[in-house]
Amino acid sequence: LPRDAGRTANPPSRDRGLIAVADHGRRFDGKSVIVTGGASGIGRATALRLAEEGGRVLAVDLDAAGLASLAAEQPGIATRAGSVADEATARAIVADWVAEAGGLDVLVNMAGVIRSGHAAQMSYDDFMSCVMINLGSTFLMCREALPHLERTRGNIVNAASTSSHFGHPFLTGYAASKGAVSRW
Repeated sequence: LPRDAGRTANPPSRDRGLIAVADHGRRFDGKSVIVTGGASGIGRATALRLAEEGGRVLAVDLDAAGLASLAAEQPGIATRAGSVADEATARAIVADWVAEAGGLDVLVNMAGVIRSGHAAQMSYDDFMSCVMINLGSTFLMCREALPHLERTRGNIVNAASTSSHFGHPFLTGYAASKGAVSRW
């Protein structure tokens, strides 16, 4: 066969400046998705991308203003302010979304926090807040979502960090909590 056999003259892509990004179509059509940490950063970008690809997305975050901005940018994304590190809140978020959306296909755990300070001066409370938010929320959301994901043969994406692979004297709680997530 010729080298270009099977290739189209103009492969599907969107040109965003100098970088062409593949058009993945609507891979998430009909899929119900929860994205934690959805008000900013990677969580926001993930929520936008999954909605763009047809997903019915719920973005969850403590940052109500960030969620409002997200909803204004993409009105199809549902939002809910709350702490996924709180057991009752995590339970309610999953139960309410499953009732509204009719099921759950994807859970994306992006919620996270960094508390910086030298390990010798870091308070136990700051250390544990990293563990509770970064690791605890991941556990709680997975626990609540698993029964629903088993029914739909769905997926979980847990966000770790390169910091999970080596120690950081100024990111002790962050590195430890993300290390635990990466070993999940």
